[in-house]
Amino acid sequence: MWKNKHSILFVLLTFFLDYIQATEAKSQSPYFSYGASIMNGDLCCGHQEDCAFSMHSVMKFPQALYVADYLNKKGLTLNDSVLVCKDSLDAETWSPMLSVFEGTRYFTFAELIEWSLKQSDNNACDLLFASCGLPNAVEKYIHSLGFKDIHVQLTEKEMKKSPHRSTENSSTPKEMVRLLEWFYLHRNDNKNLSFIWNIMANCSTGQQRIAAVLPKGGKWIHKTGSGFPSFDGRQDRNDVGIILLPDGSHLFIAVFLPKSKEENEVAEIAEHCLMRIQADEFLRNMPSDLQHKQTMAILKAIDGDNKELMAVRNSRNTQPKYSDNVETKMITPTMRLYEPKGSQDQYLPVLLYLHGGGWTFGSINSCGRFCDAMAASGEMRVIALDYRLAPEHPYPEGLNDCITAVNYIIDHATELRIDANHITIGGDSSGGNLALATALSETCRGKIESLLLFYPVTKAFDDGSESWQQYGKGFGLDAEIMNAFNRAYTINADKRCSAISVGLCSDEELNMLPRTLLIATERDILRDQGVALAERMRGKIQRIEYKGSVHLFITVPGQDTAFDRAVKDAIGFICNK
Repeated sequence: MWKNKHSILFVLLTFFLDYIQATEAKSQSPYFSYGASIMNGDLCCGHQEDCAFSMHSVMKFPQALYVADYLNKKGLTLNDSVLVCKDSLDAETWSPMLSVFEGTRYFTFAELIEWSLKQSDNNACDLLFASCGLPNAVEKYIHSLGFKDIHVQLTEKEMKKSPHRSTENSSTPKEMVRLLEWFYLHRNDNKNLSFIWNIMANCSTGQQRIAAVLPKGGKWIHKTGSGFPSFDGRQDRNDVGIILLPDGSHLFIAVFLPKSKEENEVAEIAEHCLMRIQADEFLRNMPSDLQHKQTMAILKAIDGDNKELMAVRNSRNTQPKYSDNVETKMITPTMRLYEPKGSQDQYLPVLLYLHGGGWTFGSINSCGRFCDAMAASGEMRVIALDYRLAPEHPYPEGLNDCITAVNYIIDHATELRIDANHITIGGDSSGGNLALATALSETCRGKIESLLLFYPVTKAFDDGSESWQQYGKGFGLDAEIMNAFNRAYTINADKRCSAISVGLCSDEELNMLPRTLLIATERDILRDQGVALAERMRGKIQRIEYKGSVHLFITVPGQDTAFDRAVKDAIGFICNK
């Protein structure tokens, strides 16, 4: 993921929230419209990317760029200062700098820029306007750089006096990410721009916004903005900036969210944006003929020649890297235990995890990263099962292995330090199918507390659904290979048998299932199968769809944001938090 260190990944996202007054009900109904993502200079998807949104304190970013240029042209430095009288400042606005002095004192331009950008101080911002140039001077400078859709017309004092005029300080999302790109390219041109870069890298506002979903190891150089709260507590929330990733690649992102209810809504939008970007990059890096070759290997194995299929299995059987606080051991020849270090005296819930791979490949190693991450939470033990694979071992052999594993866990709960009242079965894709079938089996019925499913197979045939048609090629799981998976698993069985196509179970049978979390991918051939299952399991199931994501994020690296979110959601579900 993010392998091309020289490519610039542009990302922008606006989330336009409009409210339509219902005349009779006198209530407001939200209308949601997403913004756009631009990658490698190409618009991937877009709505509202050319619409103007109020910047609010995001305005302090283009102002700082103007001040940097002004100081250079006037022969001034960041250490030059301005005499400030505290009594002349607005005590009723957001201004942390007021707490650091009494009477009068000198503030350097460096201090004013830092207060303005890092803590969004409104008095510091207006002092820069008064000392270096009014809003029209800032706008003129920004326009001279080529960014005509960014407008700066009001000081903070003027916006406070006339909140309805805040739209006069506006930007389109597309123009803001272009300005962010300019800043990235010119950040080392002079000391003033480098100083601004360092200050924005330590911006202390908006920690629940994009910073909350920053990719692991990433750095966030940004500026936030917030509007005036309305009578019902809603306010505009913005966050714009540059994400630097460990491999040297970078993203420019702008989120404008008018009339937001909660602080974390910005994070959710940015997270979905990152999921789509990473999924698209993941798909681009996938060899175009990979799944066709895997399909041919499966079909040859069905005919008795499994040489090529064994090669596929070996490629998916790489030993994972384990966390420092997780210990592993084989408790049987086919079961690996993951447990938090130092937990030997604790009885913990257990997750029995069944890997994906279309019942034909995959292993306890292919799901190792996920199992390790779950155990690293310290909240549970995890057991991964190496069940027998088709076509050599078609239904019901793999399923029987899963049922046997549940009974083994129950019988050895004391020595494994497992709370047998808190057993969860989880799995991705075909593993999710096996998890459902295991919980429905007569042997295990009533013994399972919960189910954790990632994009599960619920019908082992072409279901003719919209998602099957729309995402049947090029989205991580092609219809061609899915049909081969289904054929391999059901060689000696009816693929519409309810123990195989669990989505065909009766309502009475589905009602016997324990509480369930189903995490789905938006662009997935199996999406609608999961939707249908969730509609029939209402009251017992929570279904979450990761927007923009594609199949495989649990077992194949490349969609890190979706993987990290899945771990978080899964831990919360199992621990019932």
